[in-house]
Amino acid sequence: MKFTSKGIAALATTGEPYTKFCSARRSGLGCKVTAKGKKSWVVRWEDIEASAKRGKPVRPVTKIGDVGPMMSLKEASVIAEQMQREKSAEALSLQIHQNQKSPGGWTLREAHAKWFEEATETKKLVSAPGQNSLILKHTPAFWWDLPLIDFNKQLLTPVIKRMQGRYKSADVQYQSGMRQIFETAREFGFFPDERRNPLDGIKWKPSRLRAKRLETLNHEQLRFAWQCAWPLFIGNQFTEEQQTSDDMARAVRFMLLTGQRAKEVRGMRWEHVVKWRGYDLWSMPADYIKKHKHPRKHAIPLAPEALAVLGPRKSRGFVFPLCAHMNPTQWCSRVEKRQRAACVEELFKAHDIRTTFMTTCIDELDQDSVKVDLCVSHTPEGISKAALNYMKGQFIPAKLRIFEAWTNHLLKTVIHASHENVVSLRTFDHLDRAV
Repeated sequence: MKFTSKGIAALATTGEPYTKFCSARRSGLGCKVTAKGKKSWVVRWEDIEASAKRGKPVRPVTKIGDVGPMMSLKEASVIAEQMQREKSAEALSLQIHQNQKSPGGWTLREAHAKWFEEATETKKLVSAPGQNSLILKHTPAFWWDLPLIDFNKQLLTPVIKRMQGRYKSADVQYQSGMRQIFETAREFGFFPDERRNPLDGIKWKPSRLRAKRLETLNHEQLRFAWQCAWPLFIGNQFTEEQQTSDDMARAVRFMLLTGQRAKEVRGMRWEHVVKWRGYDLWSMPADYIKKHKHPRKHAIPLAPEALAVLGPRKSRGFVFPLCAHMNPTQWCSRVEKRQRAACVEELFKAHDIRTTFMTTCIDELDQDSVKVDLCVSHTPEGISKAALNYMKGQFIPAKLRIFEAWTNHLLKTVIHASHENVVSLRTFDHLDRAV
């Protein structure tokens, strides 16, 4: 069979589970079919450490997702290639270690335990838990029992370079935590004073120094984002309900009205839409928000236009069910594809909506920057921690005034584009108030 989307769809049920791998790709990607006909993407990779112990190749198979609208063949291929790069980096690191063995000493496991105890109990570093989670996640298994004097730049570089290619700033935090481990061991006499810290010789990726993207949407882009149908699924392999779903269009419009992050909007649940003293609120739990941004629960007052976008109220479940299980890569890919299909000249990202909301509210609508920060779940500098902890109202009236001013501005911009489409838009039930 040809390992294509049509070939995968044509795989038949035989009553016994079987797996088909793609011989044309070096990524080890395959499709597993269960006895009941359920299909899932798998990756076959070579376990270098287990192969060395057994004296023969060991190739375990790992499932990466189900075949379907949530993970296409192209997306599965990208994930498979990333996994192969990760395994290759660990294999290279293991090979370097086997070629350069040194006498025993204090191992990384012992040094890590002492560092974490010192960093959390004695020095009480706030960054320690985050750095520790990165170390536990990305450190190869065979590193833990290595003596500290076995570590050098050649051993560490492959793993850190792999992190630089896939993650945003994890490599910086990882290097910082590992550097502290070696310095802690040096303080207690378990790492030679004359020995250079092996993390000092690895340079940070230059792209870490690039400026953060701060782009705002112009009026044409705002009108397109609001009026576009944003079809979530396109193709004959999807049901009519999936192809005609307006989940993505409603999610984008809700982002335009509230300025919240795409991840938070996609995971929004009906249980979090509550009433409080006559206000309709989206009470966002603290675990929905980036902890370094705002480590407390976040309440967003919903204007009538935002409630109209949500549609008929339900007792429980996801507000945008077809968007809820999309990962950031799938979401960004669909946003870009829909713009290219519509021949948009200047492409924008979903997060640019958030930047537009903040910039417009502060610069054009003359709103208080501290209150605008609270609207987008940032921790502002101009307000005390005590106020944030004890203000049960969470500045709801002030937030609502900001959202109403922004909604007026947004709808005026959208209505100015085409008056004939105003009646068909479901969020214009309150135009007399909005404009």
